[in-house]
Amino acid sequence: MTRMSAKALNWSLRLLVAVMMLIVLDIHHSAFANAKTRADIDSAAACQAGRDSLAGLDAATRTNVLSPPKRDGHAVNVDIGLYVERLDSISEVDHSFQVEAFLELIWCDPRLAYQGQPNAPDRIVYLEDRAHEEHGRIWGPDIIFVNTAGPPDVQQEELIIFPDGTVIYEERVAVSLRARYDFTKFPFDSQRLAIEIESFSWPSSDLILHRDETKIGFSEGFNIPSWDLTGFTSEIRNVREIRDRDTFSELLFVIHAERVPEPFVYRLILPLLLIVMISWSVFWLRTSDTGRFGVTFTTILTVVAFNFVVTDKLPNVPEVTYLETLFGFAFLFLLLVVIQNTVADRLTAFGREAQSERFDALARVAFPVVFFAGVAAVTYAFGIL
Repeated sequence: MTRMSAKALNWSLRLLVAVMMLIVLDIHHSAFANAKTRADIDSAAACQAGRDSLAGLDAATRTNVLSPPKRDGHAVNVDIGLYVERLDSISEVDHSFQVEAFLELIWCDPRLAYQGQPNAPDRIVYLEDRAHEEHGRIWGPDIIFVNTAGPPDVQQEELIIFPDGTVIYEERVAVSLRARYDFTKFPFDSQRLAIEIESFSWPSSDLILHRDETKIGFSEGFNIPSWDLTGFTSEIRNVREIRDRDTFSELLFVIHAERVPEPFVYRLILPLLLIVMISWSVFWLRTSDTGRFGVTFTTILTVVAFNFVVTDKLPNVPEVTYLETLFGFAFLFLLLVVIQNTVADRLTAFGREAQSERFDALARVAFPVVFFAGVAAVTYAFGIL
């Protein structure tokens, strides 16, 4: 009885392990292809019946599986899809951002066709390491991220070959990319997060990219603190690289991001304006009051301390930003308050109290009007208004 129980338990464990492996394999496979069939592929880059065959390839490429499968000397058409699933870490320090995306490529290679063979499957699917290995044995577009800031991390791969030679290559990749940020309007700036993809090996005479509109986009489910993603644009363009005399077909995918300015307005800009306005309180004090200069210099020290506190919160960039200009304008007006105080004090010292009081009365109106007009002018000059 004990021996029979042990044997039954052993078979039960084997059956359980087999079921779990089947479940894992099914989930693993469905992550990409979702059981694609050739009928699902309506891409113009896929093999077309009656047109794409081994006999139609250029003679030099029929036996060389690593050369572009060109037909009648024309470049290979490759459909490209890019779906950005996640966007992280918009770095203002090193001008970079990180994305996780799904990349899909479709092309036709009649040299891989196997239709008509006995017991031919409806498709051949390679996953992960096997997909990477098989992809290296056939011709591929050799796609790279042009503006990468580091080596991409390919997390999942899939290669599907259909009986007529249609090939689909898919990968999920995480990559850090360089960007060209413009912070002149900070904190009211907007940025273009560009993703540039092209072939490393094959110029436009060998390979032409085409957008698969149904596979291009980005997820609206992720949230980036301090940024609002307003949309994206994409285009295929021909670019000439320094590394080669030929032009290359390139997908340019741009995510448009706008900074959320409210935290900077409430924590930096409004406090700065209030500090400057407090300095105008001296215009209502008597010119003989010794507290006038105390209020002014206390205000100046407050602005200096405030500037030291917020410096670490501002982007360290060479260009002069809107916020820095606003700080400079505020310091200028505090200097003018000191000059006004000095003039009023000298008038009082020489017994010209009436002129000193009229000077204060003029300052009560002129300083607010000129200051806010200057703030409006600076804001307009930076293109924010």
